[in-house]
Amino acid sequence: MASTGGLASEDLAFEFHLAGGDTRIGVVAYGEFTLSPPTLAGDYNKNGTVDAADYTIRKDAFGSTTELAADGNNNGVIDAADYTVWKDDFGNSATNVSVSTVPEPCALSLSLMAAGMLLGSTRRQRC
Repeated sequence: MASTGGLASEDLAFEFHLAGGDTRIGVVAYGEFTLSPPTLAGDYNKNGTVDAADYTIRKDAFGSTTELAADGNNNGVIDAADYTVWKDDFGNSATNVSVSTVPEPCALSLSLMAAGMLLGSTRRQRC
């Protein structure tokens, strides 16, 4: 990446000229992007499951304003509200994803129409 004025050649710099003569400068800096797994509320040890180990972490840090691994509501202190976050998600796992499929309404009508055509074709007219 070639760099000019602190910007990489792939970055985007722009200016907004506002009424009254004000100018605003903006920069879109492109860099590495990493996708992190979703966080699970109440999973204070980040093992993917809200369990008794997370309760222990919260209990041991209760009242702390420096050890905030168990700060489930992000208020800067480990308190009773963090217990509520843990309790509400107890037993949940990051891998517990429920996916169900629902057939489209058109699929049902097409299936019924196809069945009717099959039944209609097997009937024979008598003379």
